[in-house]
Amino acid sequence: MILVTAKAQQWERENFSGMDVAAVFAKPFRPLKLAEQISQALNWLG
Repeated sequence: MILVTAKAQQWERENFSGMDVAAVFAKPFRPLKLAEQISQALNWLG
């Protein structure tokens, strides 16, 4: 699972630690880099 959120405080990220979350992307993120970052989070080789 990948989460894209408006904001993610450290305590919110800790709440996700018990879930099968591969990555949390919080604003501001760079849309042009997002696909690459998702690939890295999922260990996809391109």
